[in-house]
Amino acid sequence: MPDEARRIDDKLTEVLTSQARIEAKMDAFTVQKDDHEKRLRTLETWRLLQVGAALAAGTGGGALVKLLSGGS
Repeated sequence: MPDEARRIDDKLTEVLTSQARIEAKMDAFTVQKDDHEKRLRTLETWRLLQVGAALAAGTGGGALVKLLSGGS
């Protein structure tokens, strides 16, 4: 019986060690996921700013060409 109890204890230690490794990986994954979402939000913000700048430049350029060409 003592050998069986030792094997059970060893197996339990192995399971707990594996669980700790899994928890550590899950924590790291959560941090990476949050960081990735932050980067995506930043890229989306910049994209909207670029669209707005392109729209403003296009409108301003069109108005300038019309003004310089004397068009009405």
